[in-house]
Amino acid sequence: MLVALHIMSLGIWIGCILTEAAFEHMTGKIHPVAIARLHVAVDTYVETPAFLAVLATGIGLLASANPSPVFWVKIGIGLIAILTNVACVGLVIARDRAFRRDAVADARLMDRWQHRLGGVLALMIVAALSLALYDHAPV
Repeated sequence: MLVALHIMSLGIWIGCILTEAAFEHMTGKIHPVAIARLHVAVDTYVETPAFLAVLATGIGLLASANPSPVFWVKIGIGLIAILTNVACVGLVIARDRAFRRDAVADARLMDRWQHRLGGVLALMIVAALSLALYDHAPV
């Protein structure tokens, strides 16, 4: 049951990231202020609970794990992904606040950093998933 919750939470988390990537690249079609506010809402109500659920279920699964060196690397990469996402949420909130006080240059700086960290986040998730598949592949 815990494995299913872990995988479901991971799917929601990845879905949020893909959804955010889609609307973040709509600048020109959607006003950047609207994108910033939408991103805060998604981070607050869906993405943060999803990655916290991944963390909680992952911790719960540790007790029954059969750890290998690859397993521990996967765990480390997953933790980096979660910490990176925490930083991204902070940048998303900072960008929205900058827009709200009409500090457009600050908002654009936060936007650039959030996109850079978002790229790191995506790579970490792909790496962790790849290691999970590798570590559980039939021999």
